[in-house]
Amino acid sequence: LEPPHEAKNLVKIREAVNLLEHPVYNIEDTIDSINFREMDLLGVCLTKHATDSIKVCVDTHTCKQIAEGYKGYSVLQVKIDRAAPYKCRTGEKMCFLEVSDKSYSLTNVVAFADTYKEYIHLLTQNNLVFISGKLGDKGSFIINKVYNIYG
Repeated sequence: LEPPHEAKNLVKIREAVNLLEHPVYNIEDTIDSINFREMDLLGVCLTKHATDSIKVCVDTHTCKQIAEGYKGYSVLQVKIDRAAPYKCRTGEKMCFLEVSDKSYSLTNVVAFADTYKEYIHLLTQNNLVFISGKLGDKGSFIINKVYNIYG
């Protein structure tokens, strides 16, 4: 005898619940795991930005607001996409950076020699940091402090 229609549905529901309670693979995707898979498979993150996984948020502005010309003091939560140290005429090193958040990419960011010397360990490619500073007269965002996002 075949079970009644309702019983078949109940069996299917129990199987679905069991599968959800005991999945055959990890169904809890984190932002970091999604980003890693997209970067690995596609070469670009489409779903989320790397900074979306950061739980603490003390940023005051976005990269887009800076690009649109906000000239006041700002704290930005960013991923360092490129860091290019440069040796000055004085022999000291400074650094030109490209940074991004989920709103925009800034390609003209500068850490002058004193700042770069102090924060060289944080100003590395693919690092997630808070940078504070302001837009300079020549259009570059000038960093005066760097904070480690993870404390």
